[in-house]
Amino acid sequence: WERKLWRLRNDWRESQLRAAGLIHKRAAPYISKEALADWMEQKRRNREFFKRHELVDDEGNTVSLEAMVDASISNPTIRRHELMARMKGIELVAQSRDDVGMFYTITCPSKNHANNQSGHANPKWNYTTPPQAQAYLTKLWRNITSKLGRENLRVYGFRVAEPHHDSTPHWHLLLFMKPQECQAITEIMRAYAVKTDRAELGKRTSARFTAKRLDPKKGSATAYIAKYISKNIDGYALDGELDNETGKPMKETARFAMAWASRHRIRQYQPIGTPPVTVWRELRKLNNKLLNDLIKSDEFKLAIQHLIDEKTAPADIAAKVAAMRGKKLLLDPAMDAVMSAADVSCFATYIMQQGGVLIPREEYTVRIAYQDNEQPNAYGEITEKIFGIYSPLLGEASRICTRLKTWKIVARQKVKSAVALGVDVFQDGPAVPWSSVNNSPVEQKTREPEEAIDRISEHKIIDFTAISDAERRALLRRIKNEPVATIKTNALTQAEELSRQASAEKAAQRQEKTAQLAPVATKIRNFAESIGLSISKQQAQSLACGATLTIGGQNWRAREDCCLYQCQPTTAQQVFSVMSRVAKLREGTKRESHQQ
Repeated sequence: WERKLWRLRNDWRESQLRAAGLIHKRAAPYISKEALADWMEQKRRNREFFKRHELVDDEGNTVSLEAMVDASISNPTIRRHELMARMKGIELVAQSRDDVGMFYTITCPSKNHANNQSGHANPKWNYTTPPQAQAYLTKLWRNITSKLGRENLRVYGFRVAEPHHDSTPHWHLLLFMKPQECQAITEIMRAYAVKTDRAELGKRTSARFTAKRLDPKKGSATAYIAKYISKNIDGYALDGELDNETGKPMKETARFAMAWASRHRIRQYQPIGTPPVTVWRELRKLNNKLLNDLIKSDEFKLAIQHLIDEKTAPADIAAKVAAMRGKKLLLDPAMDAVMSAADVSCFATYIMQQGGVLIPREEYTVRIAYQDNEQPNAYGEITEKIFGIYSPLLGEASRICTRLKTWKIVARQKVKSAVALGVDVFQDGPAVPWSSVNNSPVEQKTREPEEAIDRISEHKIIDFTAISDAERRALLRRIKNEPVATIKTNALTQAEELSRQASAEKAAQRQEKTAQLAPVATKIRNFAESIGLSISKQQAQSLACGATLTIGGQNWRAREDCCLYQCQPTTAQQVFSVMSRVAKLREGTKRESHQQ
């Protein structure tokens, strides 16, 4: 419930900022600055959590949690590679079937947009949120596919969801179909896309729906959609390119798009009519496990040793090893063929070995197998978890476990201190500094005993109020005549010395700048007093440096002639003012309703 309430708070906050006109290409594109900062901070906290924790299996083996996360699809680079491999595989399948590719763009009606293309507020907006607009597009696509099914028209491909500059989502679809069905499918999609508020479009249906047939002579379908994949993940290979929506570099807007999808919980990429990728991932895990078992087997080791004993050429050994690695690993040939395709990252072969595109899930060669969780969830419910894979054609007997270990996230064990290692140290003496850097001077005069100080053998504490004058003089002579030793502390390293020099230079620069601006700050204070404003020396110094000072709700800045002038309120102040007015209006409405 706490998480649900926090999500509700974030959604409400984002809607308020969107209503206040703070999310568009001239302010903050795609997502508010606050939400972007929250997303980046959450990423930082997640990274710190990964560094402080590790994974432990049932046998006590540990592995770095950070390394495991970086090796998964949570890594944007790996995620992009997988998406490109899947898209290339779909394109190769389409070429083998002689299908044509079409690129469609579907946009929500104007009433779902908070801002116009220019960035001004849209008077037609009905306060629809991005998740609600995404739900509209999802329902629209469901109606389109239902109509296509009734007309016996089938499509397959990929869908990409990305935001407009005002945070409203729109869809790009790369679909493949039979050439003779292309026109009928396009007309059905256009009819459904422009059906809502049809009158506002007139003849300009391109504002809501566009269709473009891909020309293989100008480039592949994968190359066409690669830009849309990269611009919504990490901006790879988009240096120097500008976003059409915002006019900003795509390398920069990529994180905006990822933060937008995270804040509104919108699925950015979705395949259509192809085998699931989860089976692909589980098969790759299984293949790695079986190959490792094969390499560790005595049969494999003896075969390699036999080749070495016969003084076989290294190239021939490598070829025979590759042939041994390519041997069948699963008993069922169909399942083994699907796993081999997944292992070599050929998504086209994987699709064909699974049975092809546009077939029911029940007819796939390999599917995911599930089992009940041993531990109930927080509500006492028994949920399902992935067990492995199985073949629907062979039944439950073909179930193969791909997750043999149960991992737990635990705090990383700190390195234990060296205790009782036979190192003899002084039991007392000069104290060790608490900081990581010894701040003592290079040379200092202190009493250095020849051996460790023995507290038992020290002189008794002297009561100076009870000693005689002769004893006082003798004690003074002993203190003066006692030799002092000069000891050297550890010399500073080069990095520490450079750090101290840099700090000293910065401090000197600050003092110099303060001294230079002192006359200016004095003139600013005098001018402020002349117009009835009372400011401190520090405030005058800040104004001299170019800062903005808020006094009595008014913003003040200093000109070059040391005169103060009022400036426009900041964006945060404008938002606060608007929200205060809204709160007052609500309170007034409540009072009137109570009085009635």
